[in-house]
Amino acid sequence: MIEVKEVEKFFEDRFLFRCENLKFENKGLYIIKGPNGCGKTTFLMMLFGKDRNFNGIIENTFYEKVMLPQQPYFFKGSVLYNLSLSLKGELLREAINILKAFSIDPDLNIHSLSLGQKQLVAFLRVFFAKSDVLFLDEPDSYLGSAVKDFIFDRIEKDARNRCIIVVTHDSWETKHAKEIYFENNQIKEKGGAV
Repeated sequence: MIEVKEVEKFFEDRFLFRCENLKFENKGLYIIKGPNGCGKTTFLMMLFGKDRNFNGIIENTFYEKVMLPQQPYFFKGSVLYNLSLSLKGELLREAINILKAFSIDPDLNIHSLSLGQKQLVAFLRVFFAKSDVLFLDEPDSYLGSAVKDFIFDRIEKDARNRCIIVVTHDSWETKHAKEIYFENNQIKEKGGAV
């Protein structure tokens, strides 16, 4: 579980945002939305624990956590090599089968892929990694509609088993998610302030 209590974030002397109280349960889907530059990625980094420069308290009791950043890093080599650094056995086979279903050869050099193809590889690499909580920063970037639908469907189903926190610009609407949004430098949950 993650609890946010009376958090304020500044960038140098500029006030970015405030979040009074917010709770992320052990299971469930949380979608963070807001305009460009409002601090969505910064807030995600704070929840993950990478950014600790803020006022207030963020308690993260999740033991295993994984993040897909906006700009994922890839190692030189094949798609398969990049996947095999995180995945083994049945999970690796499932990731490879998904890539093949979207016409991506796992033996190709990772740097020969399009941005959308790389994004799918990066998503699969973190999605299948063992974790209690999954942080996804713009997982739908550069994706075509079929791949985007596939990813959103997998995220929704998997959120029944673990906590998934997603930052997105997409107008992704689902009745199975709690929507968190930025408005006038305040972080709110759909239906009121948090």
